[in-house]
Amino acid sequence: MQNNTILRILIASAIYLLCFGHISADQEPIKVESIDAENVSTDELGDLKLSGNVYIKTNYLEFWSQKATYNNENQSFILEGEVKVLSKNLSIDTNELMANLSSQTFFLSKTSFTLLDRTFGKADKFSVLASGNVELLNTSFNNCSKDDPFWEISAKKITLLKDEQNVVIRDISLKIGKVPVFYFPYLRAAIGKERLSGFLTPSIRQGKDGLDLSLPYYFNIATNQDLTITPRYIEERGNGLGLSYRYLGNMNEGEISLFGLAKDRKYKQETGKKSSRWRGSWSQSSNFDNKIFSEIKYEDASDEFYFRDVNDDLIGNTRKDYLQRNVNIWWKTPKIKLGLSLKESQSLNPFSLEDYKSVPLISLSAFKKRNDLLFIFSSNYGVFEQERINSLSQRPERIKRAFFQPELRYKKNFNSSDFSFSLGSEETIYRVDNKKIERSTPWLEIEYKVYLEKDINESYSLLTPIVKYINIKSNAHKKNPQIDTRQRSQSFQNLYKRNWFSGEDLVSDRNRVILGFEHFVSSKRSVYNNYFSLGRAFLKEKDQPLSTSGVINHSALVGEFKSFLNDRTWLTGMLDWNSTESQLNSGFINIAHESDTGFNLNIRSSYRKSVSSSYLVPWADHFEPVKNIEFSSQWPVFENLTVFAKLKKDLEKSSSSDILYGFQYSNCCLKAGLMKRKWKEQDYFSWQVNYSDPFSALSNGYDPIKERDNIYIFLEFKQMGRLGKEISDVISSTLLE
Repeated sequence: MQNNTILRILIASAIYLLCFGHISADQEPIKVESIDAENVSTDELGDLKLSGNVYIKTNYLEFWSQKATYNNENQSFILEGEVKVLSKNLSIDTNELMANLSSQTFFLSKTSFTLLDRTFGKADKFSVLASGNVELLNTSFNNCSKDDPFWEISAKKITLLKDEQNVVIRDISLKIGKVPVFYFPYLRAAIGKERLSGFLTPSIRQGKDGLDLSLPYYFNIATNQDLTITPRYIEERGNGLGLSYRYLGNMNEGEISLFGLAKDRKYKQETGKKSSRWRGSWSQSSNFDNKIFSEIKYEDASDEFYFRDVNDDLIGNTRKDYLQRNVNIWWKTPKIKLGLSLKESQSLNPFSLEDYKSVPLISLSAFKKRNDLLFIFSSNYGVFEQERINSLSQRPERIKRAFFQPELRYKKNFNSSDFSFSLGSEETIYRVDNKKIERSTPWLEIEYKVYLEKDINESYSLLTPIVKYINIKSNAHKKNPQIDTRQRSQSFQNLYKRNWFSGEDLVSDRNRVILGFEHFVSSKRSVYNNYFSLGRAFLKEKDQPLSTSGVINHSALVGEFKSFLNDRTWLTGMLDWNSTESQLNSGFINIAHESDTGFNLNIRSSYRKSVSSSYLVPWADHFEPVKNIEFSSQWPVFENLTVFAKLKKDLEKSSSSDILYGFQYSNCCLKAGLMKRKWKEQDYFSWQVNYSDPFSALSNGYDPIKERDNIYIFLEFKQMGRLGKEISDVISSTLLE
């Protein structure tokens, strides 16, 4: 529906710009400003007779012709012989034009026109009536060429109704060359901001499951409600029906979306299971007097593999990893926020473990500020459950957790420095299997920043040294439940956080001093700018830290850099360096270049010594390092021909995980290309042949990674929707990243 809008955009919008764009009721009527011609005379009725390079200028349009008759009393004229009409966005050529500016009517015959230098059309008769309605007889449009278009849309009659802001099109057809490929006897569509019930543009695509056809019908229920029903046919799967209902009220807005396949033939062949499949979603946000707010996000599907099989991605690159089911309600004032949340996420990957769902989570926050002092109280209470339990998770089925954190902050800004001081305590209480687990973590933070600026004629630089002291005293239980905690990725920003874990279940219980700096340089004469940061935490106690480095007395050295060498080339990177063992814990570097000619190049290399949160990654090789390099490029070798390629290689295993290459040809109205792709992806089905559940398969050595090898053809008629996929989408697909 988003891609294939040519019938409404090309016809309705073009006619709207063509006519109403110049003579709308909101504008001043068209008036003659000057008249010029080589020969001027007056007939017996007092009309001016003009000949030889006739030129009539109005406040909106300019007219040229070889002959003209002009009546000053009613501001009317007749133009004959090679008539041309010009405006800022419009050019019209016709044999004859009759205009009456007092009634704002126009009549043209044998007309051709160009709109915005990219839409070309012609009509046997073109009329703008006194009512403001527009009629075109035997008209055609295209976005290719004025003389020899590759495709063309034609209609026997087009009537644009100004008062109703919609267009009525009769006997509309689409031709590829001289061959008609689509016909519809009647179409009515809205223009501008008005909406009208009726058929929307059909979608025709060629995807991984063969031909994919859909014909949406739009119901304009009310000014604040609409409904779209879409029958759909997928060649290798079967027939389906979708609907989308949108609503907007004074206090809420939302959308309900449903789609179902009666019988999915391909799914039944692969799994032997019931072939009826469906998905649904409901999203809504509400605002009650700017005090009470709510958000609902609910998604569901018949099976875990629905979004892999039945989606809008033509070559299977995009994927949906989980379904959200969240309800959030909160009451908010300038000093207090009280909230209630119900959260659940269903993983669509059978090889991953389920997160806990909250049933419910109640939160309360309070704020009080006086001068430079700020008092914050944060708390929440939740009941967390896990539906699907397996031996790999080793986590309890039900947990109750209460969390409280009072905090006092003081911050003072000086001319070239900032000082901040804060203290508080995290109090957490768990109840698991009738057992009570308590954790108390009082903490203190002191931070000081200095801003050292240097402003000279050609450049500006800023050096910011940062020192921070964190004192934590924790009685954390070694068997604290882990509900929503993850280890944060290493970065300069995360290095200065009090807790190197997200969530509320684990704490970084090491007293430490963090030293680091940020440096920024920019040129006043070019786009060149450079950012660099470097920092390290010095740990005071001798116990083993909760850090990725495994170093006893200090953390890894964390550095980041970003550099724009010019407006087309930039460099980014990060490193997490273990200086004690002289090895890299993790890091990446990325070099990118884009040119005006369409050439682009991207090279990225990443390394990670080990996978954090390994209990969520149940593969046999999850303790192995990750070492990847990725290359992608798009290169226009000729004016109309572009070649592209992408390579992703696992250097640790000396094997390629994704290779694709191909070419694309493009002219004024057509794009066509061929792509070869060989890659590895998760196979969600094969384990079912020999195992009862996916985790049993993994524990017995089953490898879900399978190799794929395909050739894809993609085709696009410009401005008419797509059969295939854009090169940029292919190269930057989320799966490939």
